[in-house]
Amino acid sequence: MQIREDGSVWPMIVCDWCKTPITDAKDGRVLWREIGRNPLNARCYPVYHTHKRCEDAFVENNKPSITEGVIHDPEFMPEFFPDGCVWPAWLWMSHGLDDDLERLLSTIKFDPGANVEKQ
Repeated sequence: MQIREDGSVWPMIVCDWCKTPITDAKDGRVLWREIGRNPLNARCYPVYHTHKRCEDAFVENNKPSITEGVIHDPEFMPEFFPDGCVWPAWLWMSHGLDDDLERLLSTIKFDPGANVEKQ
């Protein structure tokens, strides 16, 4: 949170890689570790934020360790993988911060002009 000179408190998203504020949502990425291969499961995951320019470095420096293992899926596309397919135990997934904020705002009744002082 940022406390401004007038004493107002504003939310701020800080890049988890370079530790500087993401001031433009279009320049931000939202990342999470997807467990397994099914992106439609109903699990909740910790979320990280980066600038677009920082995403690759963040992912490269936060790779799964060899001890985090793999998942063997004998039922995935058996016509192509007769012995089953091996997946990493988790993968980095991401999308745009602006998309994430739009989804979040769609969950509330939001009137962007409601809190603006009339001049």
